[in-house]
Amino acid sequence: MSQPTDGVCWMVSAQMVYKWSKATGSGSMIDPMSDPGSKSRYERNGDWWSGQNGLLAGYFKMKTHSSVPMDYAGLSAFMAKHGPVWTGLKKNWGGHSHGHVVVICGAADTGVFIHDPEPMHYGTAMWLTWAQINKAISAITDADYQFSDGCLRPSVVGCTPRERANARLSLRVRAVVNLEHLFH
Repeated sequence: MSQPTDGVCWMVSAQMVYKWSKATGSGSMIDPMSDPGSKSRYERNGDWWSGQNGLLAGYFKMKTHSSVPMDYAGLSAFMAKHGPVWTGLKKNWGGHSHGHVVVICGAADTGVFIHDPEPMHYGTAMWLTWAQINKAISAITDADYQFSDGCLRPSVVGCTPRERANARLSLRVRAVVNLEHLFH
């Protein structure tokens, strides 16, 4: 998915996470366009201050996270449990230098796979190295929360440990493999 104007990466990235949430049945996130205030802000090309990311997550019923492990093992485990991650950062790669929101939707030993709603009208699916993503995340200093997901699902009850592990593995495979079609 791409952003139609320059100030709405926050909304388009939320829509990406919402599509994943609905497609997998993994959460209680609401359609970001169903919130009248957010929809109006989006339609006016209103940007979003990172100091109020928690407020935005509340509007959309996303779960906030103070931190997310930014290494292969930690992020892989986090995404297996929570799915793709709405991430506030400073876009400081490719000659850019501005506050931005992307969705982290995959991890490898070399870095992270993101869906970036820029450039306008196109969007980008790309890999960032661990150094690039960590630099971009650490460059934002005024965020109340930098990470959100669409997953407010309850714990799995009544399953054996093996069934829970298989469900998590299945979810991770769906999240990484099937995300590509959700974001276009």
